[in-house]
Order: sequence, then C-alpha cells, then structure tokens
Amino acid sequence: PEGTSSLVERLGERKVLAARVGRAEERVRKLKAVQSHRKKADAKELRELIGKWRQCCQDVALELHGAVSATRSDVMSLGQMLDSVNIPREALGYDENTDDFG
Repeated sequence: PEGTSSLVERLGERKVLAARVGRAEERVRKLKAVQSHRKKADAKELRELIGKWRQCCQDVALELHGAVSATRSDVMSLGQMLDSVNIPREALGYDENTDDFG
C-alpha cells in the first residue's frame, strides 16, 4: 500500500540524516580537540621550548666534543663529532665556517 512505501521512504531518510548527524558530530568533536590542543601548545611557548632544547643539546655536544678531543690523538671538528653520533648539524644550529653553534 501507499502508506507503507511512504513509511519506508521516511525510515530511509531518517537513516541518511542520522548518518549525516553522526558525521557532523564527529567533525565537531575533532575540531574541539584541535582547538584544545592549540590552546595547550601555544606557538610562542613551543618556540621557547625548542630554543631551550637546542641550547641544552649544544651545551652537551660541546661537553662531549671536549671529552672526545681529550682522548684522541687526531683532531676531530665539532661537525665531525656530530656526524659520528648521527646528530643532524642543522638541528643544533651548527655553523661550518666557525665550527661552532651560530
């Protein structure tokens, strides 16, 4: 009958709408999570923390270079020492021209 087909169509529409609402709710949840993360990981604070990390790593690298140099008969540059322990030079701001951190 005609009423049954209309009911089936409405049920089908309801399923489609429920799926759309579910997707929209999931998107809102993700956007809220991103917004929350951005508030926590403020870009300025992140830059400051990276600077502190880099300075600490530079200090340790210089200390390690001094210790390694004291035990070797041949001269190893700071850049060579970084390479030997697989530390990317650019990650620590190493300057090849001065063999130091810039």
